[in-house]
Amino acid sequence: RRAIMLGFTLPRLMVKFDKRPLPFSVNLDSEAGLFIVGNAALVAASKGLKAGMALTEIGCEEVVHLTEQELLQRLDQASLPVECVFQALPTGDQGLPEAFEDGLLSSDEDVQMADAAR
Repeated sequence: RRAIMLGFTLPRLMVKFDKRPLPFSVNLDSEAGLFIVGNAALVAASKGLKAGMALTEIGCEEVVHLTEQELLQRLDQASLPVECVFQALPTGDQGLPEAFEDGLLSSDEDVQMADAAR
């Protein structure tokens, strides 16, 4: 008997920000080990960013293993314009997939760029 394991990826979004303060807030969800967007200002929302998405990269650097303090430091010190990658997460009762490794499911091939970043 053969078994097939199927995987799926959730959409990722790359957004460029050229001004400070950055138009979003994130909080560490220590249970999931992810930085989750709490609020997205209109300028960020217009680029596709939504509350509940996970911040996965700042300037091509993964943020999964950072502490909250280290993340804030990276955001403050990143040269402008700074590129941030966000990932949509399962909603409702779906929860995080068991194969959710290091907080990331996607490869670089599925990063969607906001219209303004193209």
